[in-house]
Amino acid sequence: MNKGLVLTIAAAALTCLALAAWSPKQDAKPLLLTRQDLDWGLGPDAFPLGVHASIVEGDPDQDEPFTMRFKLPGKYRIEPHWTTREQRLTVLSGSIELALGERFDERKLKTYGEGSYLVIPARARYYLKCDRGSVLELRSQGPWEVNYVDRADDPREQAASL
Repeated sequence: MNKGLVLTIAAAALTCLALAAWSPKQDAKPLLLTRQDLDWGLGPDAFPLGVHASIVEGDPDQDEPFTMRFKLPGKYRIEPHWTTREQRLTVLSGSIELALGERFDERKLKTYGEGSYLVIPARARYYLKCDRGSVLELRSQGPWEVNYVDRADDPREQAASL
């Protein structure tokens, strides 16, 4: 068999495999939600008290894509932390102040208002604060876990020491 034919067949096979992996699930159903359809509860224990969350789609504890929304109260702050997966944040209402870094430095904070879109790479250290109530949407891949740069800032560590 000639080398060009072998390469053509191999390329066609790889293309078929890639298309099969990217094709939508056969049993996929539409997900059509309004704001009123969201079920809000307390936010993850990895965040300080006061935040509320709603899982829009998927399961953040499983190896699958998920979408979650957060309602942040005013005067709220999350200390420097990171996750093992890339995160995509959209500010749906209000605004947040966010900066990259391992230490909370007010001078480095930048304001991101309604409609802002941020992509935070896996393992990037960042922190944020919210002076007035805001709603964020997070899209990522599970399993999702939050790790604090300083373990003393982790609300789970604080709760365990009580």
